[in-house]
Amino acid sequence: MSDNLLHKDIQALIARLKHQDLNLSALEKSLSRLINDEINLEYLKACGLNFIETSENLITLKNLKTPLKDEVFSFIDLETTGSCPLKHEILEIGAVQVKGGEIINRFETLVKVKSVPDYIAELTGITYEDTLNAPSAHEALQELRLFLGNSVFVAHNANFDYNFLGRYFVEKLHCPLLNLKLCTLDLSKRAILSMRYSLSFLKELLGFGIEVSHRAYADALASYKLFEICLLNLPSYIKTTMDLIDFSKCANTLIKRPPRSRYQEIPSPFSLFERTKGLLNMVKATS
Repeated sequence: MSDNLLHKDIQALIARLKHQDLNLSALEKSLSRLINDEINLEYLKACGLNFIETSENLITLKNLKTPLKDEVFSFIDLETTGSCPLKHEILEIGAVQVKGGEIINRFETLVKVKSVPDYIAELTGITYEDTLNAPSAHEALQELRLFLGNSVFVAHNANFDYNFLGRYFVEKLHCPLLNLKLCTLDLSKRAILSMRYSLSFLKELLGFGIEVSHRAYADALASYKLFEICLLNLPSYIKTTMDLIDFSKCANTLIKRPPRSRYQEIPSPFSLFERTKGLLNMVKATS
């Protein structure tokens, strides 16, 4: 069975777990039948799937009931040599791991590549020579896999980073990326009043004080700060990790964008979200 089909089978099982607990023995039989005998529950845990066994011999996703303050979130950003994981390479990886509003771990590395296009070097400031002594993609991804554990994968425009890494995880490590995914682009559209939602625009709008852009660690840190502000503007029913993920995917936005003609009348998001002031002071202190 191809890696692509294997991943689809696993994702189908994850989708079932999001809606119902599954009997342990039945799940193991399904894995054996749908995939192969080498793919078991311990393998899925090693690939980032965070589940627990209940007293009733059932398997449930731990994130379904994990309070937000108890969840581990890993904020990830990639710099790449292009937009297509089939033909381009990972150039730099940056990550910030957070629990309970505190940074508990950090990850940052350049990655050895075959070449760096001129426009990428100009955008990021990273040259081919900078990567000559960097770890190989295999080495860097092994370290990142250990860093991620079964935390929630968070990124701005997360599909890009998740799919790029997912492709490389299968190719280099022969394992799928199964960590649950949260997109701060989606989340910010539901919790922040803005005309645009690019990370660079929101950094300036919210005054994060991070001048560097298009470097992996700085952008990962910025996505974390954006996430913290979004948490202050959520409906009261958002209690667990899965509540937050589902809310971020909701079609109805919490905050309506102002008409473009009135945008200049809005001096700052702080008049709308007074609670963010104290948070901004706190997150700036963690920079």
